Amino acid sequence: MRILIAHDGSPLADAAVKETLKTTWPAGTEVHLVTVVEWPVAFEPPYPDYPGPAIDKIHEILVDKAKRTLASAAESIAARRDLKVTTALREGSPKHALLDAIEAWKPDLVVAGSTGKTGLKRLFLGSVCHALVTYAPCNVLVVKPPLQH
Repeated sequence: MRILIAHDGSPLADAAVKETLKTTWPAGTEVHLVTVVEWPVAFEPPYPDYPGPAIDKIHEILVDKAKRTLASAAESIAARRDLKVTTALREGSPKHALLDAIEAWKPDLVVAGSTGKTGLKRLFLGSVCHALVTYAPCNVLVVKPPLQH
């Protein structure tokens, strides 16, 4: 079994990891954690108004944070000796980068946390989970936030 977990460092991404760990998987199951470093819109190339060293520093900070996030999530999965864990850091649009990772790694299951955006936020920001459910060639488990009453 091959499970790809989309992890963005959010509490819901951690919930996706926890949900994955609740299940007993077949021996030899591989878990591939993927996080995507997305440039803030103001800093996407071309960026003629910003000095190179400042852009490089922002990039370094974003990549460092993503690496720490991946390492922490991988550590919790590695505690399960029956699971093999690998990580990947990608850059770009989360939707496209995750779909590329799915195409390259060919998981049997994708697990992702949904932030539950609705209305205009979803229209303008898009939904990574919606893209995964629509375009992934395998099953997708969406971990949703708890209902608030």
